[in-house]
Amino acid sequence: MRLILFIIAMFVSLSLAVDGYQDLKFGMTREEANATKVMTEGVVMFGAKRKVEYRVDDEQKVCKIYVDLGEFDTDIQKSLFDALSKKYTAFSSPTENELNLYNKEVETDYDFDTIVWLQLKGSFEDRVIRAAFWDFDNAQASLAVIKLIYVRGAHDWGIKDNMYLVYRTKDLAESYYNQILKTRKIQNKKITLDDL
Repeated sequence: MRLILFIIAMFVSLSLAVDGYQDLKFGMTREEANATKVMTEGVVMFGAKRKVEYRVDDEQKVCKIYVDLGEFDTDIQKSLFDALSKKYTAFSSPTENELNLYNKEVETDYDFDTIVWLQLKGSFEDRVIRAAFWDFDNAQASLAVIKLIYVRGAHDWGIKDNMYLVYRTKDLAESYYNQILKTRKIQNKKITLDDL
């Protein structure tokens, strides 16, 4: 009986595997991705039009999708967490240590050249200071709160907390989660006399 339940559970989890976001699917080329409704029209969530972005792998195929939900909002975060929990299986949450680190005050003494570089050439990843992820379905779907630098001009910049839905291919999710485990192991390592 347990074997039958296990097989049914495996079938259900495979059939519900994350394959992208709406009509933007993993494995699409840039040309295919840019032609999707999600990319041409955007999506409306929580009463606002939301920007959708994607990343490609070495083969130039979509492997990661972001839905920008705007600045942090407790009500939206709770609604999204509840919705994701109904659609996907909860997988991991930030530890207390990780949340404390995320909420730690950020030094804002960036020099003028750094701000100009971020504005002109910096990627999204260059602007990220800290992030906290609530992961679902083996880290293929995540609700992320990201502390980042926003830049509108050399003298008009700051730090804000944004929320994102993040979707990853199975391989990318596995790699991401292994990195989390490695980081947590390092953070929780006790120093012994042998380490000194």
